[in-house]
Amino acid sequence: MLAQLEKVEGVESAMANHSGSLVRVSLKDSADSVAVASELDAILKEQNRKPKQLAGDDVANAIKSEQWRESDKVGELSEIEFRTVFERRVKQFSEAGEFDEKTVASLLQFSQEVLKETPASNSDTNWGEFRSGLVSRMMEKAKEVLSEEQLEELAKKLKARVMG
Repeated sequence: MLAQLEKVEGVESAMANHSGSLVRVSLKDSADSVAVASELDAILKEQNRKPKQLAGDDVANAIKSEQWRESDKVGELSEIEFRTVFERRVKQFSEAGEFDEKTVASLLQFSQEVLKETPASNSDTNWGEFRSGLVSRMMEKAKEVLSEEQLEELAKKLKARVMG
């Protein structure tokens, strides 16, 4: 998303705080701030975000108190987090269920295959699609060893924990 914001005419750079709840945009000297703000607002709303422009002391406090990351670093951290959470949830599901050793081993193997098959992120990665891709590929593989009821439970766990 930050890379998309940086493509807006008049934007010099875009950054996000650690949680991704704040976006910081620096404008070029020649930028029309009203036009840029309008376009950024539209992009953020398209991403199902609720943009709110900060002003005055709130801006200064946010700049000082937050750790700001550029798009390449945010994407790298997001990918690591999504992959880690996915792997952890599959493992928890496998160990919490009353599965035999072979089924547990298969599920854990499938999760590793899904992670290997999932392309690395880039500046244009849609994180919703990235997360749902992990889930759908895992569900397809798990059909080999799980009943319909078990598949539904795995889907609930992954969607609630990976996608949610």
